[in-house]
Amino acid sequence: MKHERIERFPAVPDDPANYLLVAHCGYLGVVPQSFSTDWTLRKKVLGIVDANATAIDARIPAGAITLAKLQPTFRDLTVVEGELTGYAQYPGSDCLNGGVIRVPDGHRLMQALCSHHALLLTGHHLADLRLVAPVFNLTLQPV
Repeated sequence: MKHERIERFPAVPDDPANYLLVAHCGYLGVVPQSFSTDWTLRKKVLGIVDANATAIDARIPAGAITLAKLQPTFRDLTVVEGELTGYAQYPGSDCLNGGVIRVPDGHRLMQALCSHHALLLTGHHLADLRLVAPVFNLTLQPV
């Protein structure tokens, strides 16, 4: 929360430990326009980037989502299925449009990820990834 300059986590209906607030450079993330329900190029938010930089403010549909992270060894793929429950905005912060995602076990996920960067895939894809992981000689690590 300090990194995004926000004072509080968004209000959620149950245990906040099982929710993630996802944002990159002030917005949901780097999302191709064709994947988005809404997509706008905006002025930069973060003070640490070039003054002429831009950022993508995009939304993807709420609902089923999969987070996937290739571990630094390039042998393990950490995967968790969750639900994108909505979006949170914090005017005057570095989080102007972040996604709120519910996962089954937030503590376990935080122990499994090697960094805070992950892929977001709309829909649940654990079964699909179980099929393709061996093709790429990956060990799947479901969370």
